[in-house]
Amino acid sequence: LISFILKFLLLLCKFPHPTSADNEHLRRGTDRSISAHTKSRTKSDSTKPFSSKRRTTPAIISIPTPSILAPPKMQSRQLNLFQSPTLSCPNDSALVQMFFTTDDNANHETSASFADSNGATSFDMQVGDLENNKNYHVQECLPKQSCYILTLNDEAGDGICCDHGTGSYSILYDGVEVASGGDFGSSAVHIIGCESWSPSVSLQPSFQPSTSQTPTVPTGQRNDKEREALIQLFKATGGEKWHNNRGWMEETELHCYWHGVHCNVEGDEEYERTNGPVVRIELEGNGLNGTIPSEIGLLSTLHFVTLQDNAITGTIPSEVGMLSELSYIHMNGNEISGTIPTEIGKLYNLEDISLEDNNLVGSIPSEVGLIQHQLNRLNLSTNHLNGTIPSEIALIPGLSTLHLSTNFLSGTIPTELGSLTNLDATLNLSSNKLTGTIPMELGMMSNIQFLDLSSNRLVESMLHLGNFASLTHLDLSQNELISFPLSQGWTNLEVLDLTDNEIHQKVSSLDIEGLSYIKDLFLSNNYYYGTIPNKIRSLARLEKLHMDHNSLFGTIPDDVLSLVRLRELKLSHNRQETECFDGFVHCDITPDDYQGGDVCCNGDNGKQICADEAGVDIVFYGRLFCLTTGLSGPIPVGFGNTPFLEVLELSNNLLTGNIPPEMALLSRVAVLDLTNNTLTGSIPSAIGVLVNAAVLVRGNDLTGGQNKDDEIVPPLEFNRDEFNWDEFAPPPQHKNDKLAQLSICANVHGFDLFHDPIWCPPERNVLRKFYYEAKGQEWTNSTGWVGEFNNHCKWHGVQCNEKGQIVSLKLMNGGLSGRISDEIGNLTSLEIIDLRDNDLKGSIPSEIG
Repeated sequence: LISFILKFLLLLCKFPHPTSADNEHLRRGTDRSISAHTKSRTKSDSTKPFSSKRRTTPAIISIPTPSILAPPKMQSRQLNLFQSPTLSCPNDSALVQMFFTTDDNANHETSASFADSNGATSFDMQVGDLENNKNYHVQECLPKQSCYILTLNDEAGDGICCDHGTGSYSILYDGVEVASGGDFGSSAVHIIGCESWSPSVSLQPSFQPSTSQTPTVPTGQRNDKEREALIQLFKATGGEKWHNNRGWMEETELHCYWHGVHCNVEGDEEYERTNGPVVRIELEGNGLNGTIPSEIGLLSTLHFVTLQDNAITGTIPSEVGMLSELSYIHMNGNEISGTIPTEIGKLYNLEDISLEDNNLVGSIPSEVGLIQHQLNRLNLSTNHLNGTIPSEIALIPGLSTLHLSTNFLSGTIPTELGSLTNLDATLNLSSNKLTGTIPMELGMMSNIQFLDLSSNRLVESMLHLGNFASLTHLDLSQNELISFPLSQGWTNLEVLDLTDNEIHQKVSSLDIEGLSYIKDLFLSNNYYYGTIPNKIRSLARLEKLHMDHNSLFGTIPDDVLSLVRLRELKLSHNRQETECFDGFVHCDITPDDYQGGDVCCNGDNGKQICADEAGVDIVFYGRLFCLTTGLSGPIPVGFGNTPFLEVLELSNNLLTGNIPPEMALLSRVAVLDLTNNTLTGSIPSAIGVLVNAAVLVRGNDLTGGQNKDDEIVPPLEFNRDEFNWDEFAPPPQHKNDKLAQLSICANVHGFDLFHDPIWCPPERNVLRKFYYEAKGQEWTNSTGWVGEFNNHCKWHGVQCNEKGQIVSLKLMNGGLSGRISDEIGNLTSLEIIDLRDNDLKGSIPSEIG
């Protein structure tokens, strides 16, 4: 008995004693509060109660707020406004307290209600139930796992402050203030409760999803609250200036008919269009400019949100965590900033998250791993996210596409990502700051098709140990890989990009025979050395082969020309700076024993340098090998077998011999780069048919020359099978003669010597146009005219001064017809022009004057 009495006394000590002011406050509000509570219960006898536990009768109401606050992570501020006895709630319940002071007009303007997530109302105070200038207090123990909606309305639209008195309100949840204010306009709504959570950093979630965590607005209030939420969205994003705002803000128009708003759900489509909840907001590319209001949390039945390609700023409100029905959220292509709210982990029904192309910062929240049920696409690329990639992403078993590219993510690639065995589309982690090794566990993603890890700082790859039978695209470019073994299992690989790494290995060691489906093979900007292997011919589907900027040597094998589908061949810049080595210490053969062939020496950096005979010099009294790597020998003559070739880059090598005239067969070529080799002879006239190509030949030992008397100018269109290439072979060379073929200078505007007055005198092109417009083929004497290699100063009727400039053009009685070309005005040194006794038509060009 004594023990029981002591416990009872201790329990009484837990409650503070009310002051005289508190007693007065309670006396003034008790009668009204009890009658209001009784009235509510009488009107809702069939309503399901909040809890089966017995609760203390509430003292009275206190609600509103100008905006919806996030249920978790509320601003903490302990209050004790009234020293009235405080209820003691059980562990599974929270103490909700509401302090409310009315204004001068509350009795005929203000109403309030309080409901749980099932629509059951604890009280419903209509206009006339509240007294003016009164203090009200209500407290109640409510289940923690539920959500509650508190609504305050003012018919005058001026809130409860401050035009007619100084009314105010404050809401406490377990002693923490979660809302306060008074100046709220026509209405204010609060969602409180929905107990906060914190996911584990391990690979197991710290809680299981609960369908009771998301509130549903009471049926009688739902449409009004949804309409108010949409109105706030309209106001916050400059709705007046949207590209299409049909129906918005029209009081006579049901919000379900506003542009971009859909209330359709499965079932009776016509009924739901009129009476159903909002399930879609589709306003992509509609000129939204502003922020997303927190009221969006009221649209609890929303399935689709597509706001991409607008000018939305600000942050993603944490209230999105209340949209438990959300399946698609597309906000990409905006200017959204701030962090990704952790509340996104509550959206268990999400299937597609697209937040790319924004200004998001901070780390990727580990809570994203809690969206385990249906999420199949996650795109956070092109933001400013940092930190590491959370391993919790591996908890999403249905994920098929993961884009995290173009951020500032660091650390290593989590090995746990290998458990995403259903990832059958894309894993893109490119353009970040990832380091370390590419884990072999990624090979467990046996269904993946597109893997992009480019533009990081990865140094080693273990991918060859995995099974990538479905992989079609692998991009590891712009990393720091020092080697890259290929796998025989990559039988479906179509694109392999290893550009811009530090790979130092013999190119012949590449096990390329297994890449039977490869279309694009990019090995540029590495340290591959050795000769191009003959087995390259096994890549029958190859369309692009880039091996430029390496240290290859030897000749270009004819096997390359068997690749009939080839569209791009880049072998340029394999000639490197000459390096000299002590042949008796660092090389695989001594200078005394060398009789030709390849030489390999080891550099100070541990890398091996090799060259063939064309790049080997023995100097310093026969002790040093000086090696210059680079492709050597003549250009193969079989490029006619590659009719689809668009880019051919062979520059900066040690190529010798003449330019094959068969190059003219490359009718689709856009770039023909032969610069900086040791090519000799003349440029074939046939090249003149490549009128749409960039033909680059500078930096060689090319010469011009004069054609034979029976030289025929190659036509712009010709039959390749019947074309006589011998007629267009380069003529005998003439020392110091740099005159390029007329057809090239006239037709190939991408010729890199086109504007060189020595190789392509501009006045020669003027005379060529004059010839064709005056029907030169019919002249009685056209000796020398439009010859490929003829100096135009030696053409019949043409006289030049000592500088090679035309000063006289005399073609009297020469059978000229047609018209005089306007181009003749470009002969700026012309002093005499005599064209009498011909059959020319038209007017005299004004340019002559």
